[in-house]
Amino acid sequence: MNRILALVLICIMIQYGLTPLNAQIKSNDFTNQNLLVTWAVPLTIMGGGMTLTRTFGGDPNATNEFDIGIDVPAAPSGFDYYAYFEIAQFPNYLDTDIRPWIEPYEIDIDWSLKVVNATGKTSFVSWDPLNLPSVGTFTVEGIGEPIDMRTQDSLVFNGDKMLLIKYEGGTFVKVLANNQTNAYQLFQNYPNPFNPKTCIKVHIPKTTFVVLQIFDTLGREIYTLVDSEIPPGVYEYVWDGRNSEGREVASGLYLYQIQAGDFLKSKKMVLIR
Repeated sequence: MNRILALVLICIMIQYGLTPLNAQIKSNDFTNQNLLVTWAVPLTIMGGGMTLTRTFGGDPNATNEFDIGIDVPAAPSGFDYYAYFEIAQFPNYLDTDIRPWIEPYEIDIDWSLKVVNATGKTSFVSWDPLNLPSVGTFTVEGIGEPIDMRTQDSLVFNGDKMLLIKYEGGTFVKVLANNQTNAYQLFQNYPNPFNPKTCIKVHIPKTTFVVLQIFDTLGREIYTLVDSEIPPGVYEYVWDGRNSEGREVASGLYLYQIQAGDFLKSKKMVLIR
């Protein structure tokens, strides 16, 4: 049966020109309209003496089903080491799985990557975090604690696995036009009170290492929005009322604080659930 399905899928791919070679995604440039999709992240999967490439991504023209000309089908697994993205609809097996990616990118997305025929084998999966879009959070679940795909670029596991790649659109940054003042600024969040999300705007007059964090009233760190060097500009960061472990925090008073060079300032905000 697997062989028959594989032949059917190959015929579909040939008819529509959907071979993996023709469907490669080569860039993460949001502004280049000549690309097949808005963004894509290739995964290199090594195990059982084989090296496979599977790709996930997003595009406003994509759906959560199979999209001709966007997604790339894969043959069903046989008896050799294999990996594919699994979807509920035909053809079920994908080499490239592109999902809807629509501004303001607040809708959560899950990609299911299945590695099979790996009993007694060690699998190594790697990616380039720079290929991820700048909005939201990307994690991999299925092998213990969730892995942050921005701070880690690989994972290792043994045996068959179903890995869940999760995008959560709660926390993201929007870069606005630079203003004319040379002073650092931390603005009042809006809306305030809020439920479940609020926006925090800051002005950075020059390239600086910036730390922007959320604290409770006892001074305990809840979440870090920024911890990196950023160029000058006005930035808006969205906090979704979750802590660093992804759990929703309780209603109450919270503080947000920025430290940029010698500039240190905090403000209050109220979460009402």
